Amino acid sequence: MWNRVDLKARAKIDIRKTYWYCVLVSLVLSICTNGAGASSGRSAAQEQMNNPGTNFVLSMAATITGIAVIALSILVLNVLIIGGRRYYLENQKRNAQLGTLLFGFKNGWFGNEVLTMFLKSLFTALWTLLLVIPGIVKSYSYSMMPYILAENPSLDQSRVFEISKQMTNGQKMDMFILDLSFIGWGILSVFTCGILAIFYVAPYMDATKAQLYTTLRQNALNSGIATAEELPGVY
Repeated sequence: MWNRVDLKARAKIDIRKTYWYCVLVSLVLSICTNGAGASSGRSAAQEQMNNPGTNFVLSMAATITGIAVIALSILVLNVLIIGGRRYYLENQKRNAQLGTLLFGFKNGWFGNEVLTMFLKSLFTALWTLLLVIPGIVKSYSYSMMPYILAENPSLDQSRVFEISKQMTNGQKMDMFILDLSFIGWGILSVFTCGILAIFYVAPYMDATKAQLYTTLRQNALNSGIATAEELPGVY
């Protein structure tokens, strides 16, 4: 059992240890999770262009840009998310270093991380296309996957999915309420034009989610959902 008050209390201790690093890591995580949105809207000037050759060039440019954004998300942003999760896990035990953000690129399991995170995004998107509510439920089911990879990047994709789903089984409503508990901070962040989010709310939330994973991980080990070899911890 866990409660959000304890998770948040431990999270506050974590971010005080390496405050500025936490701010930078959470800023990177925010950029990665939100993605680099590419606008597909036309300007008034573009709408007035009737030259087929010009339209073809613009279409090709938009297509190339879209492919580049997708590739960036799959090959870079998703891997940085793993590094960011690893940072907050390490920071629970010691003062983590900023270079931990690059963990996913340096551990020798880049391909497995890329494929697993891609499948996570794909399946979440497919469930969301089916119906919004199932998409939200599945997003919680898969939410522990980056942490599992941060702990053991060599773990097979199917096993990462399975452990994350079993970890969150029966926990989703409490996880949803935990997210809702940050709404007040989100409103205050809007009034500060996002400044409060950058310098406090985002690190606070990321550290709290890492504490949640640590708790669910211990439950998984105690109940036999995962073995110590599969979840060896961070050192």
